[in-house]
Amino acid sequence: MESRMKGMTEDRDMKVTAVVPVHNSATYIEETLHSLIDQRRSFDEIIVVDDGSTDDTVTRVMKYPVRILRMPHMERSAARNAGWVAASGDIIAFIESDGVYERDWLREVMKAFDEGHRAVIDRRRMYKPVTYYARLSDHIYDLLYADYEPTDAWIMEKKLLARLGGFDESLHIAEDKDLADRLKAAGVTIYCARNAVHYHKGEPATFRAAVKRFYEFGRGMFDYWWKDPRKRSTVKLASLLAFFWGTFCPPVFIYVFIKIYAKRMAWALRSGMKARYLPVEPFLYTVCQYFLQAGASVTLLRHLFIDKKLKLSWKGLVPAVKERI
Repeated sequence: MESRMKGMTEDRDMKVTAVVPVHNSATYIEETLHSLIDQRRSFDEIIVVDDGSTDDTVTRVMKYPVRILRMPHMERSAARNAGWVAASGDIIAFIESDGVYERDWLREVMKAFDEGHRAVIDRRRMYKPVTYYARLSDHIYDLLYADYEPTDAWIMEKKLLARLGGFDESLHIAEDKDLADRLKAAGVTIYCARNAVHYHKGEPATFRAAVKRFYEFGRGMFDYWWKDPRKRSTVKLASLLAFFWGTFCPPVFIYVFIKIYAKRMAWALRSGMKARYLPVEPFLYTVCQYFLQAGASVTLLRHLFIDKKLKLSWKGLVPAVKERI
């Protein structure tokens, strides 16, 4: 009882700022803000960073007791950085503008900080899943969070952000993973607060939407992968082979497709996936992985031949070939 009261006292001593980047978010921002204001453990400050919206997002936000920062459209990494730099809180919670947060979300998050954790990720769920694909995705979240090693963080100490320089503004996708990589390199362990539930409206509800998302994600992931010098040769090779296998060498493509499918099927069986999602989910996963690599290939080719940011040399590819063999 004494330790519990001590934790509650420490919680009250820590100020928490919610940073909510928005860009043309008028259709869903009000429900998001309502869920933040309705928390049982209140935020000490809510900052909405308007990233150059051209709709009536700001007008809707002005109805709520929040602080508004406005800036030209510079993408979400820059908006998040502007938010945490202006924040007065000791803890910064980066909020999705299309998320709905359970009333105990912040209370559950703060339990982790009371226990000494410095960076935390919440538990994501699909928002009102109706379609087959949405229900499947929600089930996948159930399986993943049963034994989850965090690859990114959404809530952390402000002094950590200051120490690491915040988000890399050159990245528009996987900027959270990049920050998590730097947190881990600095010796910070990311804690998963499984009882802090966040319903995300932005998840794909159909297979077609998922394919499109994986393709766009792949285009941005290439730049994230490229940041690590140790991965550069392998990234070049993987992207090029994915592109050419899928386009010019169907037999090899089929072999790789079957290999990935079998590996995913083994994971699904081990994880206890529900029968109604087998064997469909491994097939959908494999198709999405192909489009992920296709997106990375497009970025690679653009950097090589249009932007001319990169130079392709077989000397750089040989180590990656040997490593994979």
